[in-house]
Amino acid sequence: GFRYLGRGFVQITGRANYLKLGQALHLGNKLVENPELALDFDVAYRIMSYGMRHGAFSRRKLGDFINDHGCDYFHARRITNSLDQAQKITDYALRLEQVLADSLRVRPNSVPRPSGLAAVDMVPVPAPPPPGQ
Repeated sequence: GFRYLGRGFVQITGRANYLKLGQALHLGNKLVENPELALDFDVAYRIMSYGMRHGAFSRRKLGDFINDHGCDYFHARRITNSLDQAQKITDYALRLEQVLADSLRVRPNSVPRPSGLAAVDMVPVPAPPPPGQ
């Protein structure tokens, strides 16, 4: 009912899900007794992380889509909410992946490279685009 409406990063709903996830996170009945707890940042993150890794939302797990055999961001959306907004989320993931890869590159004439980085890792990073582009 209304008491167990969608809350948190993945909008868990229903008393049974609040109970199941509360127990899985070793919160006992706290999540059922106080559903607003799902809005707490740390609890919301733990719910999302546990649910995605263990298939608690749709029986599909993150490891089914992102593993040693490949990375399928588009279909990984099925973990929480079918394919709703799957392309948009895929685009976000690919952009974040690129930002992280770029952050590993050392800018020319900048700080010395950490030991262990090969010369091949020293790829210049292009200047960011002007604001508004």
